Amino acid sequence: MFSVGQTVRVPCEIQGGAFSNEYLVSIQTDEGILSGFADANDVRPTSKNPSKGMIRATVVEVSTNLVKVRIYGSFFTIAGGTTHFSHDWANRNLEVSA
Repeated sequence: MFSVGQTVRVPCEIQGGAFSNEYLVSIQTDEGILSGFADANDVRPTSKNPSKGMIRATVVEVSTNLVKVRIYGSFFTIAGGTTHFSHDWANRNLEVSA
């Protein structure tokens, strides 16, 4: 179960950004792809495949059907880095941070 204020990690694809301290990230959701730039400190590449990883986000709202999160970074397709996921997608994909 997710709760407001909880830190989570969202799976993403990673490419180099315009600067050495950032990544271009893409997140595949049920509703399409979210793309933008994120600070390298907010992205954790996987050890097996550095083109895939997890980006930090904070849960800002939980409703009956949706989990709304603020993803750290600057995204082209969502305002303020805020988007929502269905509970099903969130349960299958989000990783709760300690």
